[in-house]
Amino acid sequence: MDVKPVAMDREMNRFSRKIAEEKNIPYQDMVSGSGNEHRNLVRFVRLACCPFQVRGISHSPKEFTSVADMEKVIEFLSEILYKLA
Repeated sequence: MDVKPVAMDREMNRFSRKIAEEKNIPYQDMVSGSGNEHRNLVRFVRLACCPFQVRGISHSPKEFTSVADMEKVIEFLSEILYKLA
């Protein structure tokens, strides 16, 4: 499948970065070529991607995310939802 990556919403990216900085959660700006569900959703909603730390081989049984890393993701997403409400 030859599909071009889609751009995430710049305002939502800035908003997400600000929250990560406020919460002292490390982040890295990245370009993802995955597209998948983003390709259709960007036509309807403002999107920002929130990948998180995984260890091992992505998308395989060897992929692993620690409880501590998942807690950071939950804290981060909870703050985003709270501020957007």
